[in-house]
Amino acid sequence: MSDVPARCTRCGNEIRVSEFIAPESLKCPNCAAPLVLDKTTVLRDAASRLTVRREKPPDPRTATPAASKRNGLFRRRRRLNKVRKVGKVSISDFTMSWVLFLTLTPVLCLLRYVTFLSATDLADYIYYGQVMFAVFYLVIIVTALSDDMFEGILCIFLPPYTAYYLFARSDSFSLRALVASLVAAFGYDVAVTSYEAAVSAIDAVQKWIGGGALGY
Repeated sequence: MSDVPARCTRCGNEIRVSEFIAPESLKCPNCAAPLVLDKTTVLRDAASRLTVRREKPPDPRTATPAASKRNGLFRRRRRLNKVRKVGKVSISDFTMSWVLFLTLTPVLCLLRYVTFLSATDLADYIYYGQVMFAVFYLVIIVTALSDDMFEGILCIFLPPYTAYYLFARSDSFSLRALVASLVAAFGYDVAVTSYEAAVSAIDAVQKWIGGGALGY
């Protein structure tokens, strides 16, 4: 709300009154004569009040649905299978992941299962392959946490869910291809190492419970 000037028709006294006041009720405080509103100011103020900033409505084709917004525990909007330019050739992320998988997997498997390497080099190769497997496992967990907090927690406490998330829920095609190649080359070694570690941990706990934990 704003004030507008009003002038006395008798003594010329000028005061400011509310823009919503009834003109017939205006009286000069000095001589009680009628007051006349400054019509130019009133019209200008009215025009400014009626000037409303008009915004272009959002394009429904590009508007982001409210349910797809990234918000804490809720899943973000899945990215599309983008098509990229490689020189003059257009190739999608899905196709690129298959190219990466079919190129990398034979090389890793040949070095692992065909006797190209000496026994020492093969042992080192298997060890570093398992290290890379563990690194990518952590990458999957971090990706899941950034994508959906609940799914990230499931990946942490339910290791088998990590595979489901990667191949059924995640939209990172390159990560799928890399992990699939590592599984093909080092999956057996990782399973054996995990089994041996679990057996050792269970034995250690049983010895601790049966011995030192009970104070016998």
